Amino acid sequence: MKKSFSFLFAIMISIFSFTSSVAASTNSFEDYPEVNNPYTTEPPAPVSLVEKYINLGTHQIYTNIQGKVFENRPTVVFEAGFGHDSTAWRYVQPVIAQRTLTVSYDRSSLGKSDATPIGSSRDAVGIATELHQILEALQVPKPYILVGHSMGGNYVRVFQGLYPDEVAGIVSVDGTVDTFEKDILLPYFDHDFLFNEYIPASDAGQEIGLGDYEDMIYSNAQAYGFRPSLADLPLFVLSSQKQMMPYSQMDEAIAEYIDLDRIDLRWHELQAELAAESTKGTFLIAEDSAHEINLYRPDIVISAISQILDQAT
Repeated sequence: MKKSFSFLFAIMISIFSFTSSVAASTNSFEDYPEVNNPYTTEPPAPVSLVEKYINLGTHQIYTNIQGKVFENRPTVVFEAGFGHDSTAWRYVQPVIAQRTLTVSYDRSSLGKSDATPIGSSRDAVGIATELHQILEALQVPKPYILVGHSMGGNYVRVFQGLYPDEVAGIVSVDGTVDTFEKDILLPYFDHDFLFNEYIPASDAGQEIGLGDYEDMIYSNAQAYGFRPSLADLPLFVLSSQKQMMPYSQMDEAIAEYIDLDRIDLRWHELQAELAAESTKGTFLIAEDSAHEINLYRPDIVISAISQILDQAT
């Protein structure tokens, strides 16, 4: 039986981001990580919060700047996962901002930013190029430490590949593996569901300016192509213990289509392989966390960023 469009689009979001929500405010399930989570504590008040809109000619992008400039300290730049905006970093950014300047932003069609202009590229190269324009307009100090969650992990890796001299390190927060189609989709998804329902539903993202299935595949390939540039870059790769928690209604809804247990094991292997691409790579499984480590275990993300920051200063 075919599922409703809303169900399939939720599935698409969950597998792009391996999460049951597009953002906290639109979560349709009741397992969101901030509920009764002992690891989520009220973050400190933002340090020197500045909100700016950057005019890119065709649209405006919202940016959230916290912290202050310290001599010889990189600026930490946050890139949220597919379908998420800058609020994804609400437990992490204010803490890191106590040590250095930080920037988060809403990609187009998300949060407080304008809609994506028709014809804009939503693959990793297009998004990384746009982020570079934003940072140049903000005139924040270089180099950057880039922190990317989920698909944002590939976006920041492509940014580093395009602008290697501007990046001092990367923290990949359960970043989407760059061989996702070959190593996750094809082996562990029911093929009838994948080709007849999942991929067509994925393409619906284009209708709201987020990109489609083809953009995801291109983004993964672009990130894979820049693997050699990770050679000696400080790199911290976080992998969630499970992609979805067993009590998740989303987990129950897709159990007949996706082998989640085997995906978890393979996911850890692939994340460890990514960390090994750099001689300065570190790999860690985030215990007691599903895909949104920034919300389930912000303490682990903060620790990883701090370690990369220490290496870069």
